[in-house]
Amino acid sequence: MIEYTNPLCSIIVPVYNAEKTLENSIHSILKQSYDCLEIILVDDGSKDHSAEIIDKYLAEDARVKVIHQSNAGVSAARNRGIDSSVGNYICFVDSDDIVPPNYIEELIQESRKGYFSWCGIDEITEGWKTGRTDAKMFSTISDRRDVMKLSCIGILNPPYCKMYDGDLIRKRNMRFPVGCQIAEDLAFNLDYLDAIGSQIIKIVESTSYQYIRQEGSLDCRFVPNYWQIHREILKKQKKYAIKWMIPEEDWQLYYQRYWQYVSHALYNTMMDANEQSLKEKLQINNTLLKEKEVKESLRLSKKQIRKREYYIYRYFGYSVYYRLSKMVKR
Repeated sequence: MIEYTNPLCSIIVPVYNAEKTLENSIHSILKQSYDCLEIILVDDGSKDHSAEIIDKYLAEDARVKVIHQSNAGVSAARNRGIDSSVGNYICFVDSDDIVPPNYIEELIQESRKGYFSWCGIDEITEGWKTGRTDAKMFSTISDRRDVMKLSCIGILNPPYCKMYDGDLIRKRNMRFPVGCQIAEDLAFNLDYLDAIGSQIIKIVESTSYQYIRQEGSLDCRFVPNYWQIHREILKKQKKYAIKWMIPEEDWQLYYQRYWQYVSHALYNTMMDANEQSLKEKLQINNTLLKEKEVKESLRLSKKQIRKREYYIYRYFGYSVYYRLSKMVKR
């Protein structure tokens, strides 16, 4: 049995058909300056050579642990990793992303001081940095009452860019919801924030997570039940926000974020990959815009929406917006 002088960090990597990116991701983990690691690679029934790749690393590095399972989705893969983990800390890395050499060391350094440590995210597309969630965009210290601010700068949802208390997760039997194609990570993080009470969140500026944007990512594909899923998770977020007594002024941020999800839901419905008829699509979006919370989010997001779009949505509905948009394009 290996004995560790420093806290052990379990890095959980769900793997599915990732042969093109997997080795770069694993290499970035193996090169960490903090070497007290348990690297758990969970193959979720890959149909390419991913399973062979991770088995190779199992033979080469004693810190690597490999799990093979039938395809059950990313949540089930992460949960298998949690079940297998023994680390004092847990972090998640996706199999197409990379982490800089100081990533684990910088996050654990702050976690050992009693913080729930996070960092910013760099978005990389075809080798170019195309987006950044900069830690400096927000105060370096906050707590769960700032959940809306954290949501608006884009680092609340993902399970990566965070260093979790592994003992707490296992003690509370916290797991990702299985069978949910989207928003499962936000549900997990909300439950975790509720579990940590008043613990301070420290956003570390000295490192960042490298999110490699791939062609065909979920936000570019049609997702059935997109709005139904997000409506429920937004209800959960609101429930926790009330419980945690967020600042009154942050409710504006909640509804602005709410509208962002509504906007994507409208777009998602109209995708060509949605095989419903045009009449059915328009009816779905018209109905969505009549929901009470949607109306409130539209009203409170007025300054963030184009004037014409705002008034058409509010007073005429989606069908009119669609027809006018078609006329403009001609």
